[in-house]
Amino acid sequence: MLKYIQEVYETKKQPTKLAVYHLFKLACERQGLQACSYKTFSQTIERRPQKEQAKKRQGRKAATQREAFYWELTYTTPRHGERAV
Repeated sequence: MLKYIQEVYETKKQPTKLAVYHLFKLACERQGLQACSYKTFSQTIERRPQKEQAKKRQGRKAATQREAFYWELTYTTPRHGERAV
């Protein structure tokens, strides 16, 4: 299941969860294995790091929106914003 999530779902083509699940289910049937439910498949995708998923599926800029928010700015806070000085 993780192989399909990493190699098929987390790509720039951005396939839907359902499309990847169908491919996963077909592969399991070919090998004579019983596939997990769609609910379990979706929950496994949601449990993976969201920032890394966004970076793989949408790119570096989209992944920055999922970074931790800094409530207090100090000199050690990493640069942020569109035009950091």
